[in-house]
Amino acid sequence: MKDYLTFLFRVWRLSWQGSWKFYAWMTLLSVVSLVGLNAYAHQFVEGLQTSNMTNQVSWGAYIANFTFLVGLAAGGVMMVIPAYLYHDEEMHDIVIIGEAVAIAAILMSTRSVVVDLGRPDRFWHLIPGIGRRNWPISM
Repeated sequence: MKDYLTFLFRVWRLSWQGSWKFYAWMTLLSVVSLVGLNAYAHQFVEGLQTSNMTNQVSWGAYIANFTFLVGLAAGGVMMVIPAYLYHDEEMHDIVIIGEAVAIAAILMSTRSVVVDLGRPDRFWHLIPGIGRRNWPISM
């Protein structure tokens, strides 16, 4: 645990070192992220009519992102198999990048599904045993 905390501290310290180009890039990425978060907040409050999309278009866009990101995660995981099967030490360095990409893709695909639900506060209804059964009422 001590090594992990040391690693996190070093990463945090290195994240504050860089040239003006680094800070400009991080500022641009932060602005784009905040604009996206603002757009999602408007969609969450007012519904899909905010983006003027029909139900089919929004469903297709979110599910297309979901399937792409799941495929990307599967590709990152598939990089791991040869490294461990053939005990290739040099490939382990590349595998770490593949694992990081897989984790990021899984997180983003999960977020894509949550946005597609429209009302994430009702997500617990999908869990069997906990949520309220909507069938046959939802028909």
